[in-house]
Amino acid sequence: MVGEYGTDDVDYLLTTSEKKNCFTIVREGKKHFVRVGRFDNREDMTSSFRKPQKDWTEEEISRMHSGMKKAFDALLGQ
Repeated sequence: MVGEYGTDDVDYLLTTSEKKNCFTIVREGKKHFVRVGRFDNREDMTSSFRKPQKDWTEEEISRMHSGMKKAFDALLGQ
């Protein structure tokens, strides 16, 4: 990721937040918490879905499903 983007702002914002799975935003002296669901694609799970759907493997689908479930569970506070 460093080679592509230079830094991971999302990781920093999540690790410095006061609430789990949230960004802490301070505006005009008030704190706001924005819930975040992060899809961790540091180990590429998305490139394989550029090929035709008939060529997707069960393993690729399962990994994608697990990663998306984890992100949505965090977003929903589960």
